[in-house]
Amino acid sequence: MSSLDQLQPLITPPPIGLWPPAPGWWLLLLAVPLLGWGLWWARRFLPTRRPVARAEQPLDPLR
Repeated sequence: MSSLDQLQPLITPPPIGLWPPAPGWWLLLLAVPLLGWGLWWARRFLPTRRPVARAEQPLDPLR
């Protein structure tokens, strides 16, 4: 009998499940809504430069 025949059969680990997600998915789940809210807030409450650009244009283009 060879020494390979004396080895125990391999034991495979259980398959990796989908739940619970890895910590990176939890961070992504938290970061995406916060980023969306931050962009919404910045667009709504921070001043825009459009009125300044209009004010710098000459009032009478014929002059």
